[in-house]
Amino acid sequence: MRTARAFSSTRAYSNTPLLALWLILIVAGWLGGVFSAWGQELPLPKQIGALNDYAAAIGSSRPALQTALSALQSQAGVRVTILITLLDPFDDPSQLAARIRTNWKIEPKKAVFALYVKESDRWQFRLWLSPDLGQRLAGSTLTDLQAQVSQALLRRRVAQAVRETVAALSKALLPPKEGVPPKKGPPTSAERGAAQQGGNLALLYWGGGLLAAVLLVIGIRWLLYRLCPRCGGRLRARQGRGQRVYYCERCGARFTRPRAR
Repeated sequence: MRTARAFSSTRAYSNTPLLALWLILIVAGWLGGVFSAWGQELPLPKQIGALNDYAAAIGSSRPALQTALSALQSQAGVRVTILITLLDPFDDPSQLAARIRTNWKIEPKKAVFALYVKESDRWQFRLWLSPDLGQRLAGSTLTDLQAQVSQALLRRRVAQAVRETVAALSKALLPPKEGVPPKKGPPTSAERGAAQQGGNLALLYWGGGLLAAVLLVIGIRWLLYRLCPRCGGRLRARQGRGQRVYYCERCGARFTRPRAR
Protein backbone atom coordinates (compact mmCIF):
# COMPACT_ATOMS: atom_id res chain seq x y z
CA MET A 1 0.00 0.00 0.00
CA ARG A 2 2.74 2.38 0.90
CA THR A 3 4.48 1.61 -2.34
CA ALA A 4 1.29 2.34 -4.36
CA ARG A 5 0.68 5.62 -2.56
CA ALA A 6 4.25 6.67 -3.13
CA PHE A 7 3.96 5.85 -6.81
CA SER A 8 0.71 7.85 -7.22
CA SER A 9 2.14 10.86 -5.42
CA THR A 10 5.26 10.73 -7.55
CA ARG A 11 3.12 10.62 -10.71
CA ALA A 12 1.07 13.63 -9.52
CA TYR A 13 4.20 15.62 -8.88
CA SER A 14 5.54 14.70 -12.29
CA ASN A 15 2.37 16.07 -13.99
CA THR A 16 2.51 19.43 -12.16
CA PRO A 17 4.99 21.15 -14.58
CA LEU A 18 2.92 20.02 -17.56
CA LEU A 19 -0.27 21.56 -16.10
CA ALA A 20 1.59 24.77 -15.32
CA LEU A 21 2.84 24.90 -18.90
CA TRP A 22 -0.69 24.50 -20.25
CA LEU A 23 -1.97 27.28 -18.00
CA ILE A 24 0.84 29.58 -19.17
CA LEU A 25 0.02 28.90 -22.81
CA ILE A 26 -3.71 29.57 -22.28
CA VAL A 27 -3.07 32.86 -20.46
CA ALA A 28 -0.53 33.94 -23.08
CA GLY A 29 -3.00 33.21 -25.88
CA TRP A 30 -5.73 35.21 -24.15
CA LEU A 31 -3.42 38.15 -23.55
CA GLY A 32 -2.26 38.01 -27.15
CA GLY A 33 -5.84 38.23 -28.37
CA VAL A 34 -6.51 41.20 -26.08
CA PHE A 35 -3.42 43.09 -27.21
CA SER A 36 -4.09 42.34 -30.85
CA ALA A 37 -7.61 43.73 -30.45
CA TRP A 38 -6.20 46.85 -28.83
CA GLY A 39 -3.72 47.21 -31.68
CA GLN A 40 -6.39 47.17 -34.36
CA GLU A 41 -7.48 50.53 -35.79
CA LEU A 42 -10.82 51.97 -34.77
CA PRO A 43 -13.56 51.56 -37.37
CA LEU A 44 -13.81 54.49 -39.79
CA PRO A 45 -16.57 55.24 -42.31
CA LYS A 46 -15.90 54.08 -45.84
CA GLN A 47 -15.82 56.52 -48.74
CA ILE A 48 -18.80 56.15 -51.07
CA GLY A 49 -18.06 59.11 -53.32
CA ALA A 50 -17.48 62.84 -53.14
CA LEU A 51 -20.52 63.35 -50.89
CA ASN A 52 -20.58 60.98 -47.91
CA ASP A 53 -23.67 61.68 -45.81
CA TYR A 54 -23.71 59.14 -42.98
CA ALA A 55 -26.10 61.31 -40.96
CA ALA A 56 -28.83 61.62 -43.63
CA ALA A 57 -28.66 65.38 -43.13
CA ILE A 58 -28.65 66.96 -46.60
CA GLY A 59 -31.98 65.59 -47.86
CA SER A 60 -33.22 67.20 -51.07
CA SER A 61 -30.00 69.23 -51.44
CA ARG A 62 -28.09 66.18 -52.65
CA PRO A 63 -28.64 66.60 -56.46
CA ALA A 64 -27.60 70.27 -56.48
CA LEU A 65 -24.57 69.55 -54.30
CA GLN A 66 -23.45 66.66 -56.49
CA THR A 67 -23.77 68.86 -59.58
CA ALA A 68 -21.66 71.59 -57.96
CA LEU A 69 -19.00 69.10 -56.84
CA SER A 70 -18.84 67.63 -60.36
CA ALA A 71 -18.41 71.13 -61.81
CA LEU A 72 -15.54 71.84 -59.43
CA GLN A 73 -13.76 68.66 -60.53
CA SER A 74 -14.41 69.02 -64.27
CA GLN A 75 -13.91 72.78 -64.67
CA ALA A 76 -11.36 73.63 -61.98
CA GLY A 77 -9.72 70.22 -61.48
CA VAL A 78 -10.45 70.38 -57.75
CA ARG A 79 -11.67 67.28 -55.99
CA VAL A 80 -13.90 68.11 -53.02
CA THR A 81 -14.69 65.36 -50.52
CA ILE A 82 -17.36 65.85 -47.87
CA LEU A 83 -18.09 63.66 -44.84
CA ILE A 84 -21.11 64.10 -42.58
CA THR A 85 -21.17 61.71 -39.64
CA LEU A 86 -22.65 61.28 -36.19
CA LEU A 87 -19.80 59.12 -34.81
CA ASP A 88 -16.29 60.13 -33.83
CA PRO A 89 -14.28 57.23 -32.34
CA PHE A 90 -11.53 59.66 -31.26
CA ASP A 91 -13.78 62.33 -29.69
CA ASP A 92 -11.55 64.81 -31.52
CA PRO A 93 -12.70 66.34 -34.85
CA SER A 94 -9.19 67.33 -35.90
CA GLN A 95 -7.81 63.83 -35.32
CA LEU A 96 -10.78 62.29 -37.09
CA ALA A 97 -10.25 64.56 -40.10
CA ALA A 98 -6.55 63.65 -40.28
CA ARG A 99 -7.25 59.90 -40.05
CA ILE A 100 -9.98 60.11 -42.69
CA ARG A 101 -7.67 61.96 -45.10
CA THR A 102 -5.05 59.26 -44.66
CA ASN A 103 -7.51 56.36 -44.83
CA TRP A 104 -9.30 57.71 -47.89
CA LYS A 105 -6.01 58.71 -49.56
CA ILE A 106 -7.07 62.25 -50.37
CA GLU A 107 -4.65 63.82 -52.85
CA PRO A 108 -2.22 66.48 -51.55
CA LYS A 109 -2.86 68.77 -54.55
CA LYS A 110 -6.06 70.46 -55.73
CA ALA A 111 -8.08 68.77 -53.02
CA VAL A 112 -10.53 69.90 -50.36
CA PHE A 113 -11.87 67.87 -47.44
CA ALA A 114 -14.81 69.12 -45.35
CA LEU A 115 -15.89 67.30 -42.18
CA TYR A 116 -19.16 67.84 -40.33
CA VAL A 117 -19.28 65.69 -37.20
CA LYS A 118 -21.58 65.69 -34.21
CA GLU A 119 -19.66 65.78 -30.93
CA SER A 120 -21.92 65.16 -27.91
CA ASP A 121 -24.74 67.59 -28.61
CA ARG A 122 -22.97 70.04 -30.94
CA TRP A 123 -21.90 69.91 -34.58
CA GLN A 124 -18.26 70.62 -35.40
CA PHE A 125 -16.71 71.70 -38.71
CA ARG A 126 -13.22 71.06 -40.03
CA LEU A 127 -11.98 72.21 -43.44
CA TRP A 128 -8.73 71.05 -45.01
CA LEU A 129 -7.30 72.62 -48.16
CA SER A 130 -4.28 71.47 -50.09
CA PRO A 131 -1.46 74.06 -49.92
CA ASP A 132 -1.99 75.21 -53.51
CA LEU A 133 -5.65 76.03 -52.76
CA GLY A 134 -5.05 77.46 -49.30
CA GLN A 135 -3.40 80.54 -50.79
CA ARG A 136 -6.44 81.21 -53.02
CA LEU A 137 -8.93 80.97 -50.15
CA ALA A 138 -6.91 82.71 -47.48
CA GLY A 139 -8.08 85.93 -45.86
CA SER A 140 -11.62 87.23 -45.52
CA THR A 141 -13.14 84.54 -47.79
CA LEU A 142 -12.11 81.71 -45.47
CA THR A 143 -12.97 83.72 -42.35
CA ASP A 144 -16.46 84.52 -43.61
CA LEU A 145 -16.99 80.88 -44.62
CA GLN A 146 -16.02 79.64 -41.17
CA ALA A 147 -18.39 82.15 -39.53
CA GLN A 148 -21.34 81.28 -41.80
CA VAL A 149 -20.89 77.52 -41.36
CA SER A 150 -20.52 77.87 -37.58
CA GLN A 151 -23.77 79.85 -37.37
CA ALA A 152 -25.62 77.27 -39.46
CA LEU A 153 -24.32 74.36 -37.38
CA LEU A 154 -25.19 76.19 -34.18
CA ARG A 155 -28.81 76.12 -35.38
CA ARG A 156 -28.40 72.44 -36.40
CA ARG A 157 -28.83 73.32 -40.09
CA VAL A 158 -26.29 70.91 -41.50
CA ALA A 159 -27.61 71.02 -45.08
CA GLN A 160 -27.32 74.82 -45.09
CA ALA A 161 -23.75 74.60 -43.79
CA VAL A 162 -22.79 72.18 -46.59
CA ARG A 163 -24.46 74.37 -49.24
CA GLU A 164 -22.62 77.48 -48.03
CA THR A 165 -19.31 75.60 -48.07
CA VAL A 166 -19.79 74.36 -51.64
CA ALA A 167 -21.03 77.78 -52.81
CA ALA A 168 -17.98 79.54 -51.36
CA LEU A 169 -15.63 77.00 -52.96
CA SER A 170 -17.38 77.36 -56.32
CA LYS A 171 -17.19 81.15 -56.21
CA ALA A 172 -13.49 81.14 -55.36
CA LEU A 173 -12.27 78.28 -57.55
CA LEU A 174 -14.47 78.08 -60.65
CA PRO A 175 -13.38 80.20 -63.64
CA PRO A 176 -15.89 82.92 -64.66
CA LYS A 177 -18.07 82.09 -67.65
CA GLU A 178 -17.38 84.03 -70.85
CA GLY A 179 -19.88 86.81 -71.51
CA VAL A 180 -21.58 86.29 -68.16
CA PRO A 181 -20.60 88.54 -65.26
CA PRO A 182 -19.75 86.58 -62.12
CA LYS A 183 -22.64 86.29 -59.73
CA LYS A 184 -22.09 88.46 -56.75
CA GLY A 185 -22.30 86.57 -53.50
CA PRO A 186 -22.91 87.88 -49.99
CA PRO A 187 -20.62 90.78 -49.06
CA THR A 188 -17.47 89.95 -47.13
CA SER A 189 -16.55 91.59 -43.83
CA ALA A 190 -14.16 93.96 -45.62
CA GLU A 191 -16.85 94.95 -48.13
CA ARG A 192 -19.37 95.50 -45.35
CA GLY A 193 -16.88 97.71 -43.50
CA ALA A 194 -16.16 99.75 -46.64
CA ALA A 195 -19.89 100.15 -47.33
CA GLN A 196 -20.53 101.31 -43.79
CA GLN A 197 -17.66 103.78 -43.98
CA GLY A 198 -18.98 105.09 -47.30
CA GLY A 199 -22.44 105.53 -45.80
CA ASN A 200 -20.99 107.50 -42.88
CA LEU A 201 -19.07 109.77 -45.25
CA ALA A 202 -22.18 110.35 -47.36
CA LEU A 203 -24.16 111.27 -44.25
CA LEU A 204 -21.40 113.63 -43.18
CA TYR A 205 -21.31 115.33 -46.60
CA TRP A 206 -25.09 115.64 -46.72
CA GLY A 207 -25.26 117.12 -43.22
CA GLY A 208 -22.41 119.53 -43.96
CA GLY A 209 -24.11 120.72 -47.16
CA LEU A 210 -27.39 121.30 -45.35
CA LEU A 211 -25.66 123.29 -42.61
CA ALA A 212 -23.85 125.40 -45.21
CA ALA A 213 -27.16 126.15 -46.96
CA VAL A 214 -28.77 127.23 -43.69
CA LEU A 215 -25.84 129.49 -42.87
CA LEU A 216 -25.98 131.00 -46.36
CA VAL A 217 -29.70 131.85 -45.96
CA ILE A 218 -29.05 133.41 -42.56
CA GLY A 219 -26.17 135.47 -44.00
CA ILE A 220 -28.27 136.74 -46.91
CA ARG A 221 -31.06 137.69 -44.53
CA TRP A 222 -28.63 139.54 -42.31
CA LEU A 223 -27.25 141.46 -45.31
CA LEU A 224 -30.75 142.47 -46.46
CA TYR A 225 -31.58 143.87 -43.06
CA ARG A 226 -28.24 145.44 -42.22
CA LEU A 227 -26.98 146.94 -45.50
CA CYS A 228 -28.54 149.72 -47.56
CA PRO A 229 -29.78 148.42 -50.94
CA ARG A 230 -28.94 151.79 -52.57
CA CYS A 231 -25.38 152.51 -51.49
CA GLY A 232 -24.44 149.49 -49.44
CA GLY A 233 -23.98 151.53 -46.29
CA ARG A 234 -24.81 150.32 -42.83
CA LEU A 235 -28.44 150.62 -41.70
CA ARG A 236 -29.49 151.80 -38.28
CA ALA A 237 -32.74 150.53 -36.77
CA ARG A 238 -35.29 152.41 -34.67
CA GLN A 239 -38.34 150.92 -33.07
CA GLY A 240 -41.72 152.39 -33.96
CA ARG A 241 -45.33 151.43 -33.37
CA GLY A 242 -45.85 148.08 -35.00
CA GLN A 243 -42.90 148.52 -37.32
CA ARG A 244 -39.16 148.97 -37.41
CA VAL A 245 -37.57 151.96 -39.22
CA TYR A 246 -34.15 151.62 -40.86
CA TYR A 247 -32.11 154.54 -42.10
CA CYS A 248 -28.80 154.67 -43.88
CA GLU A 249 -25.94 156.55 -42.28
CA ARG A 250 -24.32 157.20 -45.68
CA CYS A 251 -27.13 158.32 -48.03
CA GLY A 252 -29.93 159.02 -45.53
CA ALA A 253 -32.41 156.59 -47.12
CA ARG A 254 -35.22 155.33 -44.86
CA PHE A 255 -36.95 151.93 -44.93
CA THR A 256 -39.73 150.53 -42.83
CA ARG A 257 -40.39 146.87 -42.16
CA PRO A 258 -42.95 145.20 -39.93
CA ARG A 259 -41.67 144.25 -36.50
CA ALA A 260 -41.01 140.59 -36.07
CA ARG A 261 -43.34 138.94 -33.60
